Amino acid sequence: MDAIQFSTYLHCAAPRIRCKTHGVKTVSIAWVGKNSRFTLLFEAFAIRVLKAARGVEEARKLLSLNWHQVDAIKARAVERGLAHRAESEIPTWVLMKNSSAVVIVTSAASMTSKADVC
Repeated sequence: MDAIQFSTYLHCAAPRIRCKTHGVKTVSIAWVGKNSRFTLLFEAFAIRVLKAARGVEEARKLLSLNWHQVDAIKARAVERGLAHRAESEIPTWVLMKNSSAVVIVTSAASMTSKADVC
């Protein structure tokens, strides 16, 4: 993380708790995602830079990250976005039409197709 052109490193020893049911667990930290080396605030900033940049390579250079770090940030952002999507926002059916077939998808698990139907 850069702050006023200086590299900033946050080091935090996350507290561990002992649970009778689950054993010893590390407490999750509110400002960092699971398995992430970056704070949630930096990841949100990185996504804004990626959206504004002409390409991933340009954003990567501006953020001083490597390709794998940018890819991991994008993957976590998509995961968070899908987790926040309400069940009611997902359409129950979709009608797709091309020149040879009409495909009616009633749910993510089932799909029916009728050829040569306009």
